[in-house]
Amino acid sequence: MKLRIYLLALIPALLLGGCKIAEAKLEAGAPEPGIIEEPANEPDADPSPGEEALGEVEYTIDQPYIYPLTPAMTEEWKEAWEKGGAAVYKACEVPQELLENMTTKALLQTALDYPFFVNEYAYNTREMGFDAAVSQNRALRELCKRPNATQEIFAYEMDLSHFPMIFDEDTKISIINNQLELYIELIPIYERKFKEEAENALQKTDKTYSINVPYAYPVTPSMDEWSSMNSAEQISACDVPWEILENMTTKALLQTVLDHPLLFNLFEYETISEQKSLEASFLIVHGFCSPLMELWQRTDTMEELLAYEADEGDTLTNSYLEAMIEVQPIMYRRFNK
Repeated sequence: MKLRIYLLALIPALLLGGCKIAEAKLEAGAPEPGIIEEPANEPDADPSPGEEALGEVEYTIDQPYIYPLTPAMTEEWKEAWEKGGAAVYKACEVPQELLENMTTKALLQTALDYPFFVNEYAYNTREMGFDAAVSQNRALRELCKRPNATQEIFAYEMDLSHFPMIFDEDTKISIINNQLELYIELIPIYERKFKEEAENALQKTDKTYSINVPYAYPVTPSMDEWSSMNSAEQISACDVPWEILENMTTKALLQTVLDHPLLFNLFEYETISEQKSLEASFLIVHGFCSPLMELWQRTDTMEELLAYEADEGDTLTNSYLEAMIEVQPIMYRRFNK
């Protein structure tokens, strides 16, 4: 409980500090949001610590991403939130192709600059908060996969210019220092997790799925008999046999989830504005939506979610997709332990 109170008390100060850092960058003449600043023509510098150890991998982007929306943009930030939290989160997503081509040094700065980094302090433990951050902050997730991430963090920590003090002199705490300590502690753990997941994915690539069409539910809310059934009967009627789910392609499985007559209950439990509440809502829905549990176990679920989202379906379907995209990394690890 003391930890919870401490973390909640820390959030306003962290958010204020994040704004000050962002404001400083804007005043210093940072490039336009969403644009990677071109490096100046300077003599070749020594590679970053551990960069050579990555073998033949060559990263072409050595500047951090400039987020198009930050809390420092007071009016724009407020207007964006009035349109809905999901849109703000989406605006702060860094394109994956940029992240995969960034040097680890640029990637670290991009992760630290993420506008929603304060969200991880709303959890009861550092581990829970970091787990949520990894699922939400694409730059941090990519950073966890780099074998030289810890070396870059130590190098960053040695450069005192990165540490603007935002608290009183007695506490001697800085936002960035707090984040770096958390990264040093937990990134090596997540690097091993992602490596194991990649190995498991390779082992599963040989599996072939014989069912490429979604399941047709025998009863739906549009049918007259639906209204005459009680809750238990509706859940039973919507149950899909496991032998069918396990042999479905991921694309067909995703459509089966989206077609589930009781999926709307996801929004009955909590709103999708807070990732922590969203995760809890999905855990409840699992109790009557078996296709969803099978979906989380697939290694290509995120790929199918993003492909489906690109087709721009109806508003409700897009809401489901946005929610699933947010929690997929957490759920994958939960169901593949």
